[in-house]
Amino acid sequence: QVSTLEDPLVQEYAEDLVYQLASHSDLQAPNLALVLINSRQINAFAVPGGVIGLNAGLFLEGESEDEVAGVIAHELAHLSQHHFLRRYADSQRINTAVLAAMLASIAVAIAGDPEAGMAGMAATQAAAIQQQLAYSRAHEREADREGMDTLQAAGIDPDAMPRFFERMMREQQFSGDPPEFLLTHPVTRERVADSRARARAMGQVALNTSLYYHLIRARLTAGFFSEPGEAVTYFSTQFHGGASISEQAAAYGLAMALLRTKEFDRAQRVLSALQERFPDEQWYRLAEAELSLAREDSSAAVEQLRELMRLMPGNYSVSLFLTQALLADNQSAMAIPVIEPVLESRPFDPLAWTLAADAYGKSERLAEAHRA
Repeated sequence: QVSTLEDPLVQEYAEDLVYQLASHSDLQAPNLALVLINSRQINAFAVPGGVIGLNAGLFLEGESEDEVAGVIAHELAHLSQHHFLRRYADSQRINTAVLAAMLASIAVAIAGDPEAGMAGMAATQAAAIQQQLAYSRAHEREADREGMDTLQAAGIDPDAMPRFFERMMREQQFSGDPPEFLLTHPVTRERVADSRARARAMGQVALNTSLYYHLIRARLTAGFFSEPGEAVTYFSTQFHGGASISEQAAAYGLAMALLRTKEFDRAQRVLSALQERFPDEQWYRLAEAELSLAREDSSAAVEQLRELMRLMPGNYSVSLFLTQALLADNQSAMAIPVIEPVLESRPFDPLAWTLAADAYGKSERLAEAHRA
């Protein structure tokens, strides 16, 4: 019922990170489905069936890949420890006891002591809520422990988890409006202190400075400004022509923002400068293809993406962008053999099926279009 984020680059990056962590978790043969929510709110969830949801706000708020990895590891622990099913079993047991106590309280009220009966009902409800909260807190602490073990096994700083939670708690104090994550995952000072002490006992791990995380963060930030011009101003103040990871991310975010304001020539200059300094970075070449699509120069985009496909055969993001370019260039029949391998490897990918439906429909393969 919520808006999902349909960006193949963000999807591919997030899936790689999730599966990297899942391979070091207690999940047996993890078969996961990742849903990205198009929301600035900070939240994440995991439900039975291996479905993990991440809000875009998690990437906007996380200062490093390690911090986002800490939240993901926490959610994987909820799955591996079967917390949803355990909570359901606990609630069934609690509900039986609550029903018996409520009936007893009603009986007391009918017998002639209504005040005692009402007091009994209130006490019963309060006890049931407290018991449910106690189970929730126990599960959260267990997910912290298991998640930090996963981080350490994956070579990621386990201190990133309490660091991220602590910063959210501080921000809540000043804003007064807690993030969704704090509402669904109760965080206390005691819990943060416990996890920080555990991280110290695990030993230090070198901080992971991922270029791709900062590029993803810049890409999302450029799209979440309500006024595209504000994003251009923001990244213009961040970019000073340097070559550090933060400077590259600022330049990339500036280019993405300029696409939204349709300042294509300026975007081209920024991307050309990036390509000249970092000729082996495929993301900048892919951004040039996105620029060609934004300019409605679909034939140039097809040529650029075909070259990228030759360098990275079967790549998910390139395949989807190439399919879009071929459809824009009225080459729907050529788009089908590009998108079909994606459908085989990712049979439940909604964005891929949407593109496939378009390709089949424009190629007058109507039965397959309806199936898609």
